[in-house]
Amino acid sequence: MTSLATALTAAATLCRFPASSVAIATSSIGAALAGPRVNPSLAARCIHNTAVSASSAGRWAQGRPSSLPPAGSGAAPKLGFAPAALGAGDPGPGQAFFRTRWPYLTALGLAASGALAYTVFREPVVTQRVYLDFEVAGRPAGRVVVGLYGKEAPQTCDNFAALTSHERGFGYRGCAVHRVMHGWSVWSGDVTAGDGTGGVSVFGPSIGVETMSVRHRRGAVSMVLDEEGRIRSQFFFTLVTTPALDRKAAAFGRVLEGIEVLDRLSRLPTAAPAGQQQGAGQLAAAQGPGSEGRPLVEVRVSDCGLVPEGEQGQGQRAA
Repeated sequence: MTSLATALTAAATLCRFPASSVAIATSSIGAALAGPRVNPSLAARCIHNTAVSASSAGRWAQGRPSSLPPAGSGAAPKLGFAPAALGAGDPGPGQAFFRTRWPYLTALGLAASGALAYTVFREPVVTQRVYLDFEVAGRPAGRVVVGLYGKEAPQTCDNFAALTSHERGFGYRGCAVHRVMHGWSVWSGDVTAGDGTGGVSVFGPSIGVETMSVRHRRGAVSMVLDEEGRIRSQFFFTLVTTPALDRKAAAFGRVLEGIEVLDRLSRLPTAAPAGQQQGAGQLAAAQGPGSEGRPLVEVRVSDCGLVPEGEQGQGQRAA
């Protein structure tokens, strides 16, 4: 009975029915269902009282008198409701609906869903393009074209572009690929030690992180953070979507062309098998010194630079 009363009260609140109608319906239905055997007269009374409550709710909502016969008259109650005639000043069904809160709640929900979808699936604007040519054991392995998100992380992109163009006299040309993880990532950019323990930015020893809001999807390029949580020159490519890195590394661009080159590099034999588990644990392990994941053959950036303005088309988005 308690659950029945609660359910009917909730329904009355949503539909704006009178509370007295709910009390009559609850007591009548509960009395009819109380005993092990159904009393015919009690059941008839229950049906009549329930119809009275429904009629009261309908009369209250539509503003017209009840058509139910009095109790004990023997006439069958008419439980259906005929459409009420609307007066000159009465709103139509459509107008009545728009006077409730539901259209506004629906519009608010749609707007919130659209904003969430835009935040999740949008791609930042590519403002500049650079290229990296790789070689394996002295043989060309292919070119990777990277689009930089200059509006999201301007200093990080300027640092990366300057290292690819060698405008400060040093950069990525001849830099080793010091770590690969099968099907997951390719690491390079240590311009000082070449083994994943060094690196330096063009603006000094390191620069601060500007944003960590860019998601690590397949083809993202991200800067490695040092022990102080700052950026030097080391970077890596992600070959699978890795949400665990979204708040642990500073992504600032994506691969536009040559994702298949990185797939091949990630499958090269390594000095020690990289772990199969992907995510932040691999990131922490890979940032430290050691030979795990180091290719058995020499892999280097043979050439790099800025893509000329005339050739900076849309590029091929990483699959």
